Amino acid sequence: MSAAMSGDSIVMYWPSHLATPSSIKPQIEVSEGAAVSPASGSTVPFQTGTAFTVKAQSGVEKKYYLKVVMNQAPIQISEATSYTGTRGGELVVDIGSSMRYFAQDPAVTSFYLVDTPGTATKMDIEFFTPYNGVPNMRIKVPKPA
Repeated sequence: MSAAMSGDSIVMYWPSHLATPSSIKPQIEVSEGAAVSPASGSTVPFQTGTAFTVKAQSGVEKKYYLKVVMNQAPIQISEATSYTGTRGGELVVDIGSSMRYFAQDPAVTSFYLVDTPGTATKMDIEFFTPYNGVPNMRIKVPKPA
């Protein structure tokens, strides 16, 4: 991934549907005769505020700060696919092709069943990857009240 420079910020847009790493090893290029600290390729925390110091050949130093921006792409759900499940049963959805760009984490992603009067019932979900390597989501369809 690439970052953008803006003033004294190194702006990194991170896709919200990907797991956020705790650290990164950025490859940083500076002008000939200049140096950066921590050195290019060093492990640094992947968090806003991580500082880098660039020392020019003249000896002048300037600090730059990492700014992590979570970039939420529009969630895509295939309208060409039907989703049906039995009440009290389970529904397994291939999220590698029919649903994309959402966090595969039940702590931050929720699905609801909404009935005709508009009552929303949260459904339990689980993310898993079977032997074929395609990510799936198991949705537990609630029993009727």
